[in-house]
Amino acid sequence: MDKTETENNKHWKSVADYFINKEKVKAEAWKDEVQNLLVFSGLFSAVLTALLVESYKSLQPDTKEALLFQLVTHLTSSANSTGSSAHAVIEQTNTFTPSASSKRVNTLWFLSLVLSLGTALVGITAQQWLREHLRPAVEGVNLHHLPALIYMQSEALDRFYVPQIFAALPLLLITSLIFFFVGMMDFLWDLNHHVAIPIIVVISLIFIFIFLTTLLPGLQPYLVHLSSPRKSSTPRAPCPYKSPQSWVFLE
Repeated sequence: MDKTETENNKHWKSVADYFINKEKVKAEAWKDEVQNLLVFSGLFSAVLTALLVESYKSLQPDTKEALLFQLVTHLTSSANSTGSSAHAVIEQTNTFTPSASSKRVNTLWFLSLVLSLGTALVGITAQQWLREHLRPAVEGVNLHHLPALIYMQSEALDRFYVPQIFAALPLLLITSLIFFFVGMMDFLWDLNHHVAIPIIVVISLIFIFIFLTTLLPGLQPYLVHLSSPRKSSTPRAPCPYKSPQSWVFLE
């Protein structure tokens, strides 16, 4: 191999390393975020499942209570030599209807669980995309073809909305948490008002914080324009509360 070819390969390697490092930084950022989401989603789903094991029972009649009630009624009707009371009790248990609060709470919590597990499923699938995306960098592809191949794959990620999919994962988990908190407030309010009120206050403060930090990046230009003198040349620091939900609001 002559000196010219060696220099040429060196330049190609420099270009390839630039694209590879750029894609690795992007892929590692996505990978770390997905890993954190998977850990949180697993813990949250475990807690939520434990609550659902108990809450779904409110959608069904209490068979033990109904059986005891029927037994007492049967003994009473036997003493009175009539079976009409027992028949009425059986009809009453067959027409059991769960409360509106139980329906709402279980609907919200099951939706929350589905979204949490769905986030984990999409996150695992997206990690597989990242592994395939970086595969040419580790499989000994021709050095002259590698930069073009990496660039084409990077363009493919944007064309098929892969960045938007990764950005949507935290939104799915946030939506899951909102459903969970709303269901918790409904559940506690139906259970005991004195217990529910302080919990509702704390959850409301959390919602207000999320709402404000979502809106502020988009509202900052208008707020600065209204509050600053027109001739002021002092630059204002940009709002740092940037998140997927704030980008959705801006768009």
